[in-house]
Amino acid sequence: MANVRRALRILFIVVVLSILGVVVFQVVKAQQSAQPEPIAAAGPQVIDETTAEQQDMTVTVSATGTVIPNHKVNLSFEVSAPVSEILVKEGQRVKAGDVLARLDTTDVNQALQTPRSRSSRSK
Repeated sequence: MANVRRALRILFIVVVLSILGVVVFQVVKAQQSAQPEPIAAAGPQVIDETTAEQQDMTVTVSATGTVIPNHKVNLSFEVSAPVSEILVKEGQRVKAGDVLARLDTTDVNQALQTPRSRSSRSK
């Protein structure tokens, strides 16, 4: 009885594989017949024609991260005051002694005037 069941199982598997093989063959045959025939070798065909032009191209990059400068310079001033004018542009080369910016010295000048006016009154 076990041999009969085993034989039926094998027969069933062979029938199923045969049916699958026929189905796959028919599908492949149908796909091959659906493909267009290649165009005869009569030379290249022009489908679209345009003239190349040189133009500027705008590219926008959006990213997150940390910006690291090529050069870093610490600036120090004798007086702390707001910057009133920047005299150089970003990336501009400068040399030692060049004036880079001007400070708003209004508050500093007033602070210097107050002790002078007190000392002149006391005389």
